[in-house]
Amino acid sequence: FIEPLENFRKEQIGSVKERKKKFEKQTTKFCTSQERYLSLSTKKNDSTLQEADAILEMEQREFNRAGLEYVSLIQELLGFMYGWLTFYHQGHEVATDFKPHMIELQSRIQKKPLDPGTLNRMFTRSGYLYVMEKRALGTVWNKCFCRYQRECKIFCMIPYNQITGKMVSADSFRLKSCVRRIVDSIDKRFCFDITGEDRPSMVYTMQAQSEDDLRLWLEALDGKEPMYVLPPKPSSADHSYLDEGGFNFIMRCFSDQGLYRVVGVSSK
Repeated sequence: FIEPLENFRKEQIGSVKERKKKFEKQTTKFCTSQERYLSLSTKKNDSTLQEADAILEMEQREFNRAGLEYVSLIQELLGFMYGWLTFYHQGHEVATDFKPHMIELQSRIQKKPLDPGTLNRMFTRSGYLYVMEKRALGTVWNKCFCRYQRECKIFCMIPYNQITGKMVSADSFRLKSCVRRIVDSIDKRFCFDITGEDRPSMVYTMQAQSEDDLRLWLEALDGKEPMYVLPPKPSSADHSYLDEGGFNFIMRCFSDQGLYRVVGVSSK
């Protein structure tokens, strides 16, 4: 009687713990690679950026594979629980209590949207953004979990990092404007600026995780394209002539004397 339980503990429960550790390790590795990818400067050459894109894509595939393996193992445990309630009445009662949660979990796994930013219907969009913080010796990019409600225009930022797991108090304000950053105006990619109605003097510079993520955030925040300043038009020919003041200035220059350099010799 004890030996089957011991084997079940080692082979099944122990396997779940190992898969969970592998998934958490791959999550940390992917988040670290993503931070290095997003910190690349726009001044890097195309080959470096393409190599970074390939590395991030490979890390994301490994992250997805580890997640699918973990989910597959969880589904096997769910199958075991469904088989258990068929043979044991007590197990049937316990499983009945957890059945709504298992059905909800199964439905969420099967119907998971492609865009996780729209998973919570209470918010127009939610997801991770990097927020630029100016300091005395430069700037620091902090990872925050952000949420936005278009109906009331409330934008919420919660500083949180998946690697450290630390979370601090949230900062919410009413959104006033959102403008995409010009590529040449900042040494980062996928950036946009937002301002709040109650803090118009503060401009928050945010960095999305990719070009598609930037587009979705701009759509949710009703973002606008930046205003490009055109160079001044050259003056017309009518304004290129000297007026009376200009002639007087040139005549005074001709009447002044001083040291001049002529063919390498100083003369007066």
